[in-house]
Amino acid sequence: MYRLITSLDLPSNTISELQKRGFIYVEDLLNNLENLQKLSLDVSVIKKLLQFSENMALDVWQRESQKEGISTCCSLLDNIFENGVQCGVITELSGASFSGKTQICMQLCISVQLKKCHGGLNGRAIYIDTRSGISALRFSDFVKGCNRCQKDFKLEENEAFRNIQVLLPMSLEEFLTVIDNLKVEIKKIRNNKQVRLIIVDSLSMPILCTIGDPLKRPYYYSRILHELHQLCLEYEVAIVITNEVITQIDKDGITYLAAAGGQYVSDYVHMKLELTSLGNNNFAIRIVKSPIRHEMSEKFRITEDGIRNVP
Repeated sequence: MYRLITSLDLPSNTISELQKRGFIYVEDLLNNLENLQKLSLDVSVIKKLLQFSENMALDVWQRESQKEGISTCCSLLDNIFENGVQCGVITELSGASFSGKTQICMQLCISVQLKKCHGGLNGRAIYIDTRSGISALRFSDFVKGCNRCQKDFKLEENEAFRNIQVLLPMSLEEFLTVIDNLKVEIKKIRNNKQVRLIIVDSLSMPILCTIGDPLKRPYYYSRILHELHQLCLEYEVAIVITNEVITQIDKDGITYLAAAGGQYVSDYVHMKLELTSLGNNNFAIRIVKSPIRHEMSEKFRITEDGIRNVP
C-alpha cells in the first residue's frame, strides 16, 4: 500500500514543490533520494522523516518479557496479571461499587515500595482520587499485612505514607490539570525513590458527572488516556485506572452493563479486567481483554490486612 507524501510532516510549500516534480508517494522519494539533491530542499530532513524502525518479533518478545511488574501480594491475582501489574502499559479495573477496585489499587501503592525480591520496584506511587474513596487507615492495614507476610523486612508506616502522593481533583477541570502536570511530578525524585505507579481512581467518574452529553465524553476519555499512554511508554511506569460500570444499549435496543467509555477506553488499555463481589469478602476477577492472556477468571479475598488467596 502506497503512502502519500502529504502524510509527511513537511511544510505545505515543500509538499507542493515535490508534487510539481512528480513525487506523489513516499515510495517515489525512497527511490529517488539522489535526485532530490538537485532540488532546493533540505534532503536531510526528508531522509529523517523516511526512516522506518525495523522490529523483529523476537525484539518485541524480549521487550515484553523484560517488563517489570508489581505484585498484588496475592499469587492468584498475580497470575491473572502475568506476574503482577505490568509497567509500561495501562491496566483497567472495572466493576460495580464495592467490587474491590480501590482495594487492589491501595494494595499496589504499598507493594510498589517493596524491593524487587519481594515483588515491588522500590518506588513510590501517585494516587489520583476523583471519588474521595481512599483511607489512610486502610493504607495502614496494608502496611501491617505486608509486614506480617514478609519476615525478613519491616516497612515503616510513616515512610510508606510519604511515598504515596495523593491528588484530589474536585472537578473535571482540576482532573485535566492534574493529568497535564503528571510529567513534572514523575520527574521528581523524593525519598530517593522514583514514581513507578500511577493510580487513577476513577477515570470515568468526573466525566460522567460533568459531561451530560454522551457524544462529548469521548473527547475527554481520549485526551486523558492519550496523555497517560505517552507517560507509561516514556517513563516505564505502571498505570492502573478504575472504571465505572454503566448501562448501555446495543443496536437491537437491548440494555447491558459495560465499562464506561467503551471502545475509546479499550483502545488505550493493555489489559481490561472486570471485578465482581461474591459476598463474605470474596471477589472474582475476569480478563475481558489481554494480548498475552486467554480469557480466564480467579477468586480472591480482601481481608483486614490485604489481598489474599481464597483458602
